Amino acid sequence: MNVTKSLMMSAAVALAVSLPATAQVRAGYLSTGGSTPSYNVTRPGNPAARERYHTTARVDTQEIQGAGYTPFMLSIVTPLQVPPRDFDVGGLRLNLIYGECTNFDGLDIGLVGRAVGHGNGIFVNGLATIVDGDSLGLQFGLVNFVKGNFGGLQVGAVNYCTAGQAFQFGVYNGADHIEGFQCGVINMTRTMIGLQIGLINVIQNNDVPFLPIINCYF
Repeated sequence: MNVTKSLMMSAAVALAVSLPATAQVRAGYLSTGGSTPSYNVTRPGNPAARERYHTTARVDTQEIQGAGYTPFMLSIVTPLQVPPRDFDVGGLRLNLIYGECTNFDGLDIGLVGRAVGHGNGIFVNGLATIVDGDSLGLQFGLVNFVKGNFGGLQVGAVNYCTAGQAFQFGVYNGADHIEGFQCGVINMTRTMIGLQIGLINVIQNNDVPFLPIINCYF
């Protein structure tokens, strides 16, 4: 046991030394100093340490604020919208073709809706819902994409979140790390705590990365 602990400590020290100076490791995720944060979830490098363990990963996103606040936004095609794209929306947004705002909280309806900050609420967009920051809620559309952390439900042809505690139902479901459930034709993630059901199921860091029909990691 002492030998195993010593090997794991040595591996941790070696990893910390190898990281760039701009990187920070905190609570299981790696946050880089650049504009596109990422995180790291790995298993023990010691082959003798075969026991499984859970590591929760989150993307370290930076909250931004809009130039103003509005309870309603109407967008034809950004920038043809009222009010302009740099506003926060707390209420209802209608996207006739494409609408964009800074932060969003509420009900989003239309063709394509995007929030460059966080996006929380119910999103019903025919083509795509895009959230550059974190998101919490329900997303329905052809494509649902969250660049940051997502918590909730995604239903569409293509669903993706970088990190999430979520349920995904679609033709393609993807994530870098997810805790929850994926159901579709193709389910792919780098790390997972949960269950996949589909034709192709991939958990890259699993002992068996690919399995048809069902794959899981707990």
